[in-house]
Amino acid sequence: MRLRIPYLVIIAVIVAGIAGWTGYWFWLQGRVEQEVAAWVEARQAEGYEIADAGRRIGGFPARMQVTVAQPTIAKPGHWRWQAAGQVVVYLQPWNLTHVIVNLGPSHQLEWVEGDTVRRAGVTAERALASGIFSGTGRLEQGALDIARPVVVDSATGTSSADRAQLHSRANHGETEQRPDDSLSLALQIDNAALPPAANTPLGNALALLRINATLPPPLPPPSRRAEALEAWRAAGGVVNLDRFELRWGPLDADGSGTVAIDRELRPLFALATELRGFGPTLDAYAEAGLLKPKLARNAKFALTALAKPDSNGRPTVKLPISAQDGRLYLGPVGVADLAPIVPR
Repeated sequence: MRLRIPYLVIIAVIVAGIAGWTGYWFWLQGRVEQEVAAWVEARQAEGYEIADAGRRIGGFPARMQVTVAQPTIAKPGHWRWQAAGQVVVYLQPWNLTHVIVNLGPSHQLEWVEGDTVRRAGVTAERALASGIFSGTGRLEQGALDIARPVVVDSATGTSSADRAQLHSRANHGETEQRPDDSLSLALQIDNAALPPAANTPLGNALALLRINATLPPPLPPPSRRAEALEAWRAAGGVVNLDRFELRWGPLDADGSGTVAIDRELRPLFALATELRGFGPTLDAYAEAGLLKPKLARNAKFALTALAKPDSNGRPTVKLPISAQDGRLYLGPVGVADLAPIVPR
């Protein structure tokens, strides 16, 4: 009889643990349902349109899985997003600050641009997002990873990429380069095919775009409207490019610098760059009529004289590139005029 008591105790503990976990999981299910309903109600009170074709919560016992069919979120008169299929949100019952979202393979976007409504369809082999939140609900770390996205834009045509990734991190003054209330961003796009409307001298094949940036406060506005950009500029808005890499047609460039906008909403930046493939790049811009042939020849001659071989033997030139007063400069030489980002 004495030998049976430990086993009975173990069995009782296991049963109690299972019962406790089951109770907690279903209690959490009710809380999640309440939180989702409260969030929808709050957004609707702010003027957003929120709709879906049904919601359900499952995943017992290991996780909490919230499935939303054909969700739609819209700000009337501004933009609209709808998923064609299901969006699935995964929660870990033991760590509710970490959220993973399967966005599904197909989406429709609409947004107002001037007096017109732009529309775009987005498909992907895989589209995942994740976030780590603080106890107050602030997004501390975020990530978006899209495999083989294809975008069909009503105005510009079709574009695609092998992969697009975006990572964000909220900073709290950890270092001088990460001041309080700033945001660190990392963007990478691999093997992109730009839309036909891009029609750039460097072609429509973008092999690589990689950007690591820090956005000190005030953060750039989500809107490209002139008044929002003007308010950001007036408040001292700037983006620090900690590192960028660009492989586009013949151009192979990397560097760092700062980017802002001037009073006329034109690009304003100062970059320290290393350039390879500058000869064919200048030729392409001259052939497209964006550079005067004589200026392109002189610039190519000067850069070739300054170039030194890199570790792979490619001619490489270190060159400051800047934009000021609506003019693009390669070193001290102005080569092109720059238009405002958006018209006033």
